[in-house]
Amino acid sequence: QEEKLKEQLAQKVREEFDLQIIRSEKHYQKGQQFLREKKYPEALEEMDRALTLTPKNPKILKIRDQILYESDIAEIKRRTNDAITKLDSGDVESAKKEFQNILTIIPKKSTQIAE
Repeated sequence: QEEKLKEQLAQKVREEFDLQIIRSEKHYQKGQQFLREKKYPEALEEMDRALTLTPKNPKILKIRDQILYESDIAEIKRRTNDAITKLDSGDVESAKKEFQNILTIIPKKSTQIAE
């Protein structure tokens, strides 16, 4: 009787683990779709949800790093365009400050972008 209860409990644990993996994969897939659409905050949120279900999953951690990197690059490009617009309009001081701010965003290392 006790052995049967242990086996049922073990089966429940396996089933719950399997469900967590499935839910994590759904968040991962949704996050990848957001990444393709360049919706970085949403993509990051989905990867974080996936990681709460399967912590330390290397596949998810890698794509999360990619999201952060691509998000930084997009922000740098946007802010660079803003700085150039300020420069073109004669607002040199604001442009200079913007370029200085951009330097704080630049990633410390490059990341291989997965295709």
